[in-house]
Amino acid sequence: MLPSYSQSRMYSLFFIFYLIIGLFLLLKLLLAIIYSNYQSKTNEGIESFMEERSLFVEKMFFSRDIGNKEYLTKDEAKALFVDIHTLVLN
Repeated sequence: MLPSYSQSRMYSLFFIFYLIIGLFLLLKLLLAIIYSNYQSKTNEGIESFMEERSLFVEKMFFSRDIGNKEYLTKDEAKALFVDIHTLVLN
C-alpha cells in the first residue's frame, strides 16, 4: 500500500479534494479570465478597424465628389471603386 495512505486516510481525502479544486475550479477560473481578456482585445480591434474603414471610405468619397454635391455620378462611382480595388490588391 501507499505509505501516506497507510499513515492516515485523511491524506488521501485531502489529495482528492486538492485535485478537484485545483484542476477543475481554478483551471476554469483561469480560462475564463484569459478568454474575457481575449474577447475584449478582439472587440477593441474590430471597433478600431471599423472606424478606420469608415474614415477611409468617407475620405475616398469626398475626394471623388466633384462640386461637393454629396452624391456620386455613375462615372465618379466607377472611379471610386477602381481606386479602392487597386488599393486593396496592392
